[in-house]
Amino acid sequence: MKKSLMFLLVVFPILLLVSCGAGKKDSETSDTTPDRDTDTSDTADSSSDNDADTGDTATDSDTPENPDSEPDRPEKNAEGCYIFTVDNKTFERWGYIDTYLGDVKDNILGSRNDRDVFELFIASHQGVFDLGAGNNKSALNCTECVIVKQDFEKAEEKFFFQESGTLSIEKTDSDYNIKGTLSAKLVEVTGDPARRNEEVTKVEGGECIVIENWAFDTGVCVPDCAGKVCGGDGCGGTCGEGCSGDLACSKDQKSCVPYECEKITFDEFKMHVNEYDDYYYKASVSGNVIGNTALPDIMTFHTYTEDGSPYVLKEGTIDLGSSVNANYETCTECLLLYEDADFENNETGRTFFQQKGELVFEEVKEGTFESKGHASFRLVEVEIDDYTNESVPVPGGACYEVEDLTWDTVCVPHCEEGWQCGSDGCGGECGEGCGKDMMCNAARTQCVEWNCEKITLGNITENDTVISPYEGIYNYNYPVTPNIGDSDEESLQLRLKNIQEKRPYRLYGSNFRSSDVAFTLYVDKKKMYFQHSGEVVFDPFDLYTGKFEATLDSLRLVEITLDEDLTSTPVPGGGCVEIANTSLAYQPSN
Repeated sequence: MKKSLMFLLVVFPILLLVSCGAGKKDSETSDTTPDRDTDTSDTADSSSDNDADTGDTATDSDTPENPDSEPDRPEKNAEGCYIFTVDNKTFERWGYIDTYLGDVKDNILGSRNDRDVFELFIASHQGVFDLGAGNNKSALNCTECVIVKQDFEKAEEKFFFQESGTLSIEKTDSDYNIKGTLSAKLVEVTGDPARRNEEVTKVEGGECIVIENWAFDTGVCVPDCAGKVCGGDGCGGTCGEGCSGDLACSKDQKSCVPYECEKITFDEFKMHVNEYDDYYYKASVSGNVIGNTALPDIMTFHTYTEDGSPYVLKEGTIDLGSSVNANYETCTECLLLYEDADFENNETGRTFFQQKGELVFEEVKEGTFESKGHASFRLVEVEIDDYTNESVPVPGGACYEVEDLTWDTVCVPHCEEGWQCGSDGCGGECGEGCGKDMMCNAARTQCVEWNCEKITLGNITENDTVISPYEGIYNYNYPVTPNIGDSDEESLQLRLKNIQEKRPYRLYGSNFRSSDVAFTLYVDKKKMYFQHSGEVVFDPFDLYTGKFEATLDSLRLVEITLDEDLTSTPVPGGGCVEIANTSLAYQPSN
């Protein structure tokens, strides 16, 4: 079972976007163009020589043996395709676990002065793959993709995409290093296949290039278990048979020794929800006694299912040391403790995972994660493989015992006498609520008609955007007129995630925490307005550049509050605005 390993931080929304630009490496600026000047012949001495040498009548001529010329084009194979290889010194993983980049050796395709870039994209990290079959015939759907960009830093760059070949990935490690071989034929295509947002087609009469039996290794880890009977092998695996029961691996990994654990306690164990509407529990170690006491130590409890279906929390006892729950790779009920959770830099110290113990759920509110219960357990220091999620206890690592942790997160709705609308504090409404056609007054005693100010969104440039195409996240910061607060500058932030073209996004009932489309207005850096109702359709939307055109229909924003999980709740009697624009666009210059 695959999980994402991360510690969950609550971050208040950024009020102002910071623009950033992605640059390329500067290419070499030295002049490498071959010298075309030739050395002209010496002119004959025209002056008379009283002692003329009648034996030498030819004028001197200095002809260079190797006159400068254009570099030769690369060698072709029998099919007429240029043969290239990749400079292994430049080939490495680039930013993401599935993308690897390198330079074509000697930049032999096109101009020698401009880089030729090789890109390998892989969805699976081990196996033998046919590059000309199934989805791999498509630049849009390929799961193993080989791409070359000729003259990468010039406007007239060429693109090549695989037509046939075999990719063999023999070994991988926890750092996503790969080792294998590649033989492939690539053909010139229209468009940039690396963008993976549209299909490309073969250029009629275009060039082809081949790479033959190229061996690559980005630095796959070599396991080391010499003299060790337990603990990690240095590459995400384990040595020997390990240690069982109440025995831990010694620091030198040569023996199994009894655990020596400290006792810790926790502050309130509270239920939370993330942006994917998945519920979990979180608590802080009392006094932050682990590591740096100036930074909090955070424990989370997450649940998983093998098939990805929703986990159903039930009353009863959960064995944290069972065969399934004994490792983070397979656990369905998982406790993780993060030392020194640095919220500002999104970093942590050591990680601890359950070794034994139990969680007892005495009461569970049906259909929810609200519960009441108690627990006792042991947490041991582990290293978790980034790829497999296997947790391996650290030899000689620390451990902590927790005795009788208790919690009660069953929410009790609160609606005072006379309230007819507004939140009941548990995700529901008091009374019958107001729906989307009316708003709740400040006293919560009745629903009244909307009385919203009209605002208009202005145009934006690249400086007003933060585009993260590989993460599928796009942020736009629109100026607003007129201002509805006291500040001279107000802005509406549009945040998009995993957008689909032509799909109607109906905004009524959406929440700030989990919305793929989020219109948010910040007023005087004190008040937040979030979408309440309306509809937006993006057509077109470019996943690579964030360029889009959109139509808006009856878009209304209302004043909200946010809790620590970024769940938005309308303020009874709060302000509201309606966006006058019926269309919206972002058109970057490139």
